[in-house]
Amino acid sequence: MQTFGKSSHTRGRPMNLIPVYNPECPVTVRLTGEVNWMSKVQVAIIGTDRVGHRSLSSRIPKFRRNLWLFLFACLLAFIGIGVQSVILNLYFLSLGYREDFLGFFSLANTAGIGGAALIAGTLTNRLGPRKTLIGAIALFGVSSAALLASPDETFLYVLALLNGISLAHIFVPTATFVMDNADPSDRSTAYAAFFASQAAALVIGSFLGGAMPSLIASSLIDLRESYVWALLLGAGLAFLGSFPLFFADDSKAGGSQATRIEVGSMIQQRRQMYRDVRWMIGSNFLIAISMGVAIPFLNVFFSVQLGAETGQIGVVFAIGAGAMVVASLIGPP
Repeated sequence: MQTFGKSSHTRGRPMNLIPVYNPECPVTVRLTGEVNWMSKVQVAIIGTDRVGHRSLSSRIPKFRRNLWLFLFACLLAFIGIGVQSVILNLYFLSLGYREDFLGFFSLANTAGIGGAALIAGTLTNRLGPRKTLIGAIALFGVSSAALLASPDETFLYVLALLNGISLAHIFVPTATFVMDNADPSDRSTAYAAFFASQAAALVIGSFLGGAMPSLIASSLIDLRESYVWALLLGAGLAFLGSFPLFFADDSKAGGSQATRIEVGSMIQQRRQMYRDVRWMIGSNFLIAISMGVAIPFLNVFFSVQLGAETGQIGVVFAIGAGAMVVASLIGPP
C-alpha cells in the first residue's frame, strides 16, 4: 500500500481526498483535523456504489444458473417436508392409530431410506443427479398426497416405504449436484447456501404445518379435515419443487470432478480412505439411532402429553430449523 511522508501543507489547512489504487479493494484516504505529523487518517473501504458500503451485487454469490435453480427446488421440496414432519403423526392419531402404528410407519419409512440409499448412488451415476432429483422430488410429492387417500394400514405402510425411497434419492444426489455446479473456490459457500435454504424451508414448512390446521378448521371443517388440507398443500409444494430442475441442464462447472474421482493405487491411500469411510458410517449410524428414537414421536409427545396445539408444535420445530440456518451460515470459512 502507498505511504505518505510529511505534509508540506500549513497547520489547520484541510486536504483533499487522495485516491490510493488497489485493484482488489479501492480505498480512499482522508486526512482530517490538524495537518501535521500527528494527523489522523480515516480510511474508507469503497464498494461499487458508495463509500463505506459494499454494493449488493458484490455480496450475492456468483453461482451458476443450475445452482440457483437447484436451491429454489430444494426450498419448495423441503417446505413440503417441513409441513409433513409437524402434522403427519397428528393426522394418524386423529384416524385412531396409536403410538405402535407410528413406530412401524417410521420403521417402514426409514427402511425405504436405508435400502434405497444403497442403490441411489448407482442410479445417480447412470441418470445424472438432476434427473434423479426430478424423479425423487415428484415421487415424494405424489406419495405424500397418496397417504391421505385411504386409512388402510397396509396401504399406509407401502406408501411409507415409497416415501422413504424418494427421500433417499433426494438426499444422495444433492452433494453430487452441488459439487458438479459449484466452482472449487465457491464450493464451501455453495454447500452453506444449500443447507441454509434447506433449513429455511423447514422453518417455513414448520410454521405452515403448525398454523394451517387451526386457520382452516371451522364449524364446517373438523380438525382431521384441516390436517388433510394442510398435508395436501405441503405435498403440492414439494411436487412443484421438481419443476425448477427442468430448466437446468447437465453441464458442470469448470474444475468439477464430483462424479468421477481417480483413486490412487497406493495401498496406504486405499486403507486410509476405507478407514475414514468406516468412521463416518459409524458416527452417522449413532446419530441416526438417536434421531430415530426421538424425532418421530416428538410432536406426539407435545400434543398428547403436554397438550400443545399444532401452532405451538410448529413454532418449536421452526425454532430448531432456524438454529440450523444460523449454523449453516456461520460454519464455512
